[in-house]
Amino acid sequence: MRRIKSIVDLGFIDNLFLSQDVCSKIYMRNYGGYGYDHIQKTILPMLEKLGIGKEEIRRITVENPIKVIAH
Repeated sequence: MRRIKSIVDLGFIDNLFLSQDVCSKIYMRNYGGYGYDHIQKTILPMLEKLGIGKEEIRRITVENPIKVIAH
């Protein structure tokens, strides 16, 4: 999380987005994994505690992926 915060602080937020890989059942909560909502339920609140604001999180999670997909 601190590394992500450093990337944001250095001004590279527009080059940053988050993803996770849930490709088999062992990654599902029922089988001991983090589940599909790990980023939303765990990672994003941790980033907020480090001082990354809601608008910055929106850029990372919504706007930046849109730019990548549209390009």
